Amino acid sequence: MLFISRYDSKEAVFILIILLFLLCVIKHILFKIMNKENISLVKYSHTGYEEIQEDYFNIKEKNNVLLTVMGDGLGKNEAGRISSITAVKIISNLFLKEYSNANVSYFFKKSINKANNEILKRVEKNKGGTSILMTIIDQENLYYTSLGNLMLAIFRKGQLIKLSEGHCMNEVAKQKYYEGKLEKIEALKVLNNKKVLYYLGQENLNSVEMKIDSIKLEKNDLLLIMSKGIYEEIRWVDFENILNKNKKDINTALNKIIDEIEEHENTHNGSIIIIKKNI
Repeated sequence: MLFISRYDSKEAVFILIILLFLLCVIKHILFKIMNKENISLVKYSHTGYEEIQEDYFNIKEKNNVLLTVMGDGLGKNEAGRISSITAVKIISNLFLKEYSNANVSYFFKKSINKANNEILKRVEKNKGGTSILMTIIDQENLYYTSLGNLMLAIFRKGQLIKLSEGHCMNEVAKQKYYEGKLEKIEALKVLNNKKVLYYLGQENLNSVEMKIDSIKLEKNDLLLIMSKGIYEEIRWVDFENILNKNKKDINTALNKIIDEIEEHENTHNGSIIIIKKNI
């Protein structure tokens, strides 16, 4: 044989071993590429000085579509906690039973209305409610909507950018000023007022115009879903520094965020979900 004529038997065996090793390495690399998850995520809840943890969130997957939903309850005693748990569970179950990517807006509106009605049944009028933030990731598409003071932000190319401004009095006034619906002097009067205006658990919720937005995700984008106990405890520049230094490892990034929060005293309860677009 030509192969044997050019190499002795020991050399031939050695070359075969090397070839088999290379084939195994290539197979392993291809397997990792083929099985790499489209997204990865980490999550955390922080208990501060408040007696009752009113944050509640859930993450569900259906047909390669990912739902994340977070609630931050408001109200006295257990009203806020009951409201956030009720809303998140209602929305999660509706997603698993009825969601179709043919009409994302319909799903958002229906789930918001259903969750609101359930809260009104379980919580005494004007005694409690919850902020809510929902995101749906379908391949490279991100859809989102919110009511209240939860925040969605995206970290892309070294910058952390807010996607949702929230529905506190100061944010609503600012938006109406930009739209020409409010005079500057009136907007300035409530500049520091962070009272939540729109949330689940209101009888007149149908009169509130829900804003539903979408963007295209890019590889290595990070999404941050946060309650005020997180985003109010860390300076924006510190957030960006942590993410820039640890953008390849969201577990480390989350741990750094936790360390930063735990250095502060008398913090609010807070929750955060970090989602990374891998491919």
